[in-house]
Amino acid sequence: RRGARRVALVGASMGGAIAVVAAARLHPAALVDLSGERDTTGLTPGIEADAGAAAPGVTAPALFAVARGDRYVSPADMHTLARRVRSATKRVIVLPPSAGHGWDLLIGTTTEWSPLAATVAAFIRRHAGDRPG
Repeated sequence: RRGARRVALVGASMGGAIAVVAAARLHPAALVDLSGERDTTGLTPGIEADAGAAAPGVTAPALFAVARGDRYVSPADMHTLARRVRSATKRVIVLPPSAGHGWDLLIGTTTEWSPLAATVAAFIRRHAGDRPG
């Protein structure tokens, strides 16, 4: 209603799983999943949050990020989820354990964002930025 023509879905942790499920239904211009678990249905009663099951319905360009040693989602799980997505453009970024989980992946120093934050912003601009026509 306010003129948006393209939307990107971004979620972290449980929100990452929900963003994947939503992307399968809403077909946004881009999807970003920051260490989202494959299935959080048991943690979100009444909310379908099985990203693994929804992934084949995702056709939007997708960016996935996870830190090694994440206690909620492994890099192997994130790669499995990304392989299930049907997008022609998909990327998995695996960061060092110190990167953390969820939104922490975007936090850098006290005065700057992390390098991943710049990557996410560029990904969103490239796929969901304002384009003429």
